[in-house]
Amino acid sequence: MDPNALILGAFYGLKKADVSVFVNSLFKTGYRGRLVLFAAAIDKETHEFLLNAGVTVLGYDHTQAHALMPIHAFRYFLYKNFLADVKESFSPVMLTDVRDVAFQRDPFDFQVSSGLHVFLEEQKTIGECPYNSLFVKERFGAEELAHLSAFRISCSGITIGPGAAIRAYLERLCQLLLPSLKLVGYDQGAHNHLVHRRLLSDVTVHENGDGPVLTLGYMDPEMIKTDPGGLVIGRSGQVVNILHQYDRCGALAQSWSVITENSTNR
Repeated sequence: MDPNALILGAFYGLKKADVSVFVNSLFKTGYRGRLVLFAAAIDKETHEFLLNAGVTVLGYDHTQAHALMPIHAFRYFLYKNFLADVKESFSPVMLTDVRDVAFQRDPFDFQVSSGLHVFLEEQKTIGECPYNSLFVKERFGAEELAHLSAFRISCSGITIGPGAAIRAYLERLCQLLLPSLKLVGYDQGAHNHLVHRRLLSDVTVHENGDGPVLTLGYMDPEMIKTDPGGLVIGRSGQVVNILHQYDRCGALAQSWSVITENSTNR
């Protein structure tokens, strides 16, 4: 539980009910690092909830952001600038979605090596997914889609690494996000281009559920296993640190909703 750890997320217009599972489940794990969320168009209740929970809340110019690109892409520029400006040397660092992420263990409770950690989705290739195919084609063209089509989808929703590796990733990713597109999700096309073209050094690609992240979007609900305490386990039988897209599984979404009832103060 490294006090120098950092988690970065960003969102627009979410309510307390949308962010409370993320925040409460994180701090229930005993996480003692820093959580920084870039937020725009949030109401007083949500803002007060985040501050009371110990979250650093930073605003951003959503008018400028939306004029350029979706927040899904714009967030990486926010992260890049934040890490360039802060005096603290944060490490390890996690870049993450917010609304559809829940924590069962400290997210950094695994062997964070010197390089970047990226995470595959369930058994699905880029070519088999119409959304990911579109993200790649619109950003890089039909030829690049043909090259990446047989590769498994690496989800850009969660990326983890030491501070230096995250900074290098953000530098390359932000270059690929320009010129901007008005396509929600095209950041994932850029992320997969980086990963599968091996344009970053020292990258660990984790099979879905073998590492600290289990992405549930394309999983058969019958394949989701739990321990006697009701926590979701991965292929190794160990409790998974982070559940991504848990809201796409009805039973899981319902069970995690109870976390929203109580805020967690640090």
